[in-house]
Amino acid sequence: MKVAVSPENNPFLRSIYSRANCLHPKSFFLRIDARCNQDCDFCNILDEGGSDFSSSTKYLKRMLEQIASLKPTGATVNFTGGEPTLRKDLVMLVAYAKYLGIERVVVQTNGMRFAQPKYLDGILRAGLDDALISFHSHDPETSDLMTRAPGTWKKTHDGITAAVEAGLPVSLNAVITNDNIDTFGETIDYITETWPGLEGVILSPLQPHGRILNRMEKYPTYDELKAPVRLAAEKLMDAGIHFYLSYCENPLCWLLDTFGIEPTQEVRRYIVRRLNANTCGDCHLSTTMDKDKVKTASCETCYMQDVCFGLWRKYDEHFGHGELRPAAFPVHGQRLKKPFSVAPYISEGETHFGPGAAFRGVKIR
Repeated sequence: MKVAVSPENNPFLRSIYSRANCLHPKSFFLRIDARCNQDCDFCNILDEGGSDFSSSTKYLKRMLEQIASLKPTGATVNFTGGEPTLRKDLVMLVAYAKYLGIERVVVQTNGMRFAQPKYLDGILRAGLDDALISFHSHDPETSDLMTRAPGTWKKTHDGITAAVEAGLPVSLNAVITNDNIDTFGETIDYITETWPGLEGVILSPLQPHGRILNRMEKYPTYDELKAPVRLAAEKLMDAGIHFYLSYCENPLCWLLDTFGIEPTQEVRRYIVRRLNANTCGDCHLSTTMDKDKVKTASCETCYMQDVCFGLWRKYDEHFGHGELRPAAFPVHGQRLKKPFSVAPYISEGETHFGPGAAFRGVKIR
């Protein structure tokens, strides 16, 4: 049964629609290197065979200087990859960002190098503020299956422990595939018991890009994700650990239905306020994301369609869109005059997808 309550008093909404502490409004993401010391079969950044892409130190310093020159209040720079800790200049880049006055510096990593005391001490002295570390399973064999890097589970585990014990604010990113979905609740139990002081956990359903397109048998459907995602969220909330799910990457009808939230006008405005504030660290992709998303005939009857990014096009091509359950219009409910983002609509049996519409913002007065 769905419940209509104030978004401010709904713990699921408060948690879903805000990033873990390491990701803030005005975030800048610098993908500094494509190299990685793991080989995750679900990677949505790299195709099979990887990439030798690497930004030069000079270029990255110039980017940091440009970010600092904007003087955005509360700005965050996120160093990501690939695996950014493979770069010899990362510690220097962190220090340079802090020297320029950038408020928060985050590294998105598999955490293995944090298990090396000298490296961890160096990057902390450089001024690292937060870390987002990937941890997909409590079971080493399952982790090795997912990362295709046998023996790296312990290094990641030790890196997380060392970072937490050193006082670094740490959030974890847990990707959900068919390899770990059946034991995902156990993984969350392990996380809450082993690292109770975490800043947060990001629950990450797959995105149909990169390597996973060749392994769609590992891709859980939205219906299959509902129960484990809800269970994981409840466990994290009970433990007092913040959790996050993206409303840019997932259809809103699925997200709200999973957590039993009534799609009222108040809820919709709550979502739009956060989209406008860019509290979602992935909304920087919104101007290019539309071409990868579609909306179906059922979306036209959904009360949330004006603030929903839609369904991944590749997901629809593989699984269809029968799982989508349009949110009913409440009494006296009206659509917004302008949609936040418009993905191309498709008709039944259509195989060609045109380009998405340009990004358009919504302001709630």
